[in-house]
Amino acid sequence: MFWRYYKTPYRTQDPNNPWPVILWLQGKPGASGVGAGNFEEVGPLDSFLKPRNCTWLTKEDLLLCFVEDEKLLVKTDEEAATDLTYFTY
Repeated sequence: MFWRYYKTPYRTQDPNNPWPVILWLQGKPGASGVGAGNFEEVGPLDSFLKPRNCTWLTKEDLLLCFVEDEKLLVKTDEEAATDLTYFTY
């Protein structure tokens, strides 16, 4: 699994108000969250590597994930829940 984690420059260190992390799940072969989601939708840079006018990083951190091996793609909600539990544990 490949992943990309962006920390927002607007993060505050307040223990009473934890900073959210968005796990961006998108996918099918050829339309990964790391590529399409990152550069065409929510990441800090657009597909021309220019800073985006609007990015989700103003309010939260962002985690994008990608797998190349199609055998690793989940096919059910239960598989996704198991993988996410393992990944975040």
